[in-house]
Amino acid sequence: MTISEIIKTAEEKVNNVVNGSASQYFKFEHPETEETWTIRVSNHNANPNRCDDNTLSFVVFVPESESEESYSAMTINKKKFKSIPNQFFLNENGEFEENFMDMEECIEYSIF
Repeated sequence: MTISEIIKTAEEKVNNVVNGSASQYFKFEHPETEETWTIRVSNHNANPNRCDDNTLSFVVFVPESESEESYSAMTINKKKFKSIPNQFFLNENGEFEENFMDMEECIEYSIF
């Protein structure tokens, strides 16, 4: 995938979540380093046990999903969910409110 395809796909996944879809994921190979990356878009914070250094997580604030998520694994400490690296928060319109102007700037800064 080219960087423009990665950005476009990420934006599509954000729009899906804004419109009520469940968590969205896609993987791609970095065009220069050939490392595999995962982009995750969801309406809740990422489980740190399911992320690695090559994961970007975008959490979209969706008002009707503010309630606590239930997880079956009792060993997960939810306080760690906000402290994972490469996790970014978007408003209910799928826009950044701080750190970055748009998805392109975030992805270029984080991956390239």
